[in-house]
Amino acid sequence: FALLSLHAHRAILVVNAVALTVMLASVGALAAAFGAEGAAIGTVIGEWTLAAGYLVALARSAPGVAPSFARPARGLAAALPCFGLALVPDGS
Repeated sequence: FALLSLHAHRAILVVNAVALTVMLASVGALAAAFGAEGAAIGTVIGEWTLAAGYLVALARSAPGVAPSFARPARGLAAALPCFGLALVPDGS
């Protein structure tokens, strides 16, 4: 609702049109090749396109409102050693 509250109606329309086009193309191609799983992957691609488009539009419309990814990036960097430990084989 951030773009709506900023009255960025054109950005909302453009992002939705691009995401719809990406979703139609990716679902059509992947569903034909891989069936239901391909269609699901195409849908995820379309949704990620929509989310990324909204993020870009928000950053362009109101730079101070766009979320910062510094904190999640630091958290992920701190968690990486834990994920690495999960790959260590069990000694028994």
